Amino acid sequence: MGRPLAKPGELSSRIEAMGGIDWVCDQIRQGETIRKMAEKCGVTWNAMWQYTSRDPQRLAATREAQVASGERFTEMAVEQIETIPDVAPAATVARQRELASHYRWMASKRDPRRFGDKLDITATVTEKPDPALLDAKLGAILGQVIRPSIPAPAPAVDDILDLDYTEITHETAATLADTGSAGA
Repeated sequence: MGRPLAKPGELSSRIEAMGGIDWVCDQIRQGETIRKMAEKCGVTWNAMWQYTSRDPQRLAATREAQVASGERFTEMAVEQIETIPDVAPAATVARQRELASHYRWMASKRDPRRFGDKLDITATVTEKPDPALLDAKLGAILGQVIRPSIPAPAPAVDDILDLDYTEITHETAATLADTGSAGA
């Protein structure tokens, strides 16, 4: 591998000596792997990953570079197909086709908006729904959603106790006083 692996304190200085996060992003845009970048800097894969992912700004920069690398992976796929010799062993042709397929797959993962699978989201409705049935189902659904969220009115104290204040006698007042409920 050439250089010995960096100690924890040397990690940033080795990557910064290569050009820092700008260099890392350029490498990513060119389709370079983290492992190869780590080897060039003389650090471990994990150390390179931590350098790029622990700082939010570095992480955002590497994410942007990964999206931009989608274009490079499509170019690499085309290069693999174009460099297949006219007369080549079947294994060579199979290998280059597999690499091209892998590069197209990488492009679809790195930049799914441009190179990802296009989903066909269409629906064909062959039956016209009955408006009364839809209204009933919608009413039931809305009733379940709305009713629990509206608090029921609190019952009046008179309804709970069922008292007629004209019938309270001295005996009832004395009983309430003994239980500690009077004046409460």
